[in-house]
Amino acid sequence: MNGSDRGGDRLDSWKEIAAYLKRGARTVQRWEREEGLPVHRLVHDKLGSVYAYRSELDAWWRSREAELANEPPLPAAATPSVAVLPFADMSQERDQGYFCEGMAEEILDALSRIQGLRVSSRTASFHSWTPDADTREMGRRLRVGRLLEGSVRKSGDQLRIVVQLTEAESGFQLWSGCFDRQMSDIFAVQREIAENVVHAIDVSLSGATAGATLC
Repeated sequence: MNGSDRGGDRLDSWKEIAAYLKRGARTVQRWEREEGLPVHRLVHDKLGSVYAYRSELDAWWRSREAELANEPPLPAAATPSVAVLPFADMSQERDQGYFCEGMAEEILDALSRIQGLRVSSRTASFHSWTPDADTREMGRRLRVGRLLEGSVRKSGDQLRIVVQLTEAESGFQLWSGCFDRQMSDIFAVQREIAENVVHAIDVSLSGATAGATLC
């Protein structure tokens, strides 16, 4: 059956496919490469174009949701595990990428010293992360039970860092911390926040309730 036979069922670009699935173009392109998203290609001269059918995408999505629903969650007795996701630069100038990376690496280093905690590598976490993936998908992709993410805002010499620890399977927030600090010593700020995160996760692993630090 060709495109004209299917009328309005056809989507004629990555942009249209991504919009239909309510995801970013990079995510749907990865789904095509890794998870069999039904995307077709037309090649003419040196130019290539893609298209897909809504009915096929709907069938693929239903199958994918069924697989996720049937996939067992990590057992409760499994080794506690966490992944540190890239910190978002929420500054108006978007000039805090270096600080965001340093913040995530400082926390990764601190978490790796917690006995009995399995920590996803930076390479795995950063490579697998997509901004529109939900916590359940990310947890299963990385095989971890908890996700740690955060954001950085800068105004003048003032920093606001927000960190959240989430249970991947349920999406419930286990702990959050908000830190307002001066830019005078960014390494000291990163170390201090990493220590707070380690303490919160230690409390979480012990079964107690980790309180939230509000700005």
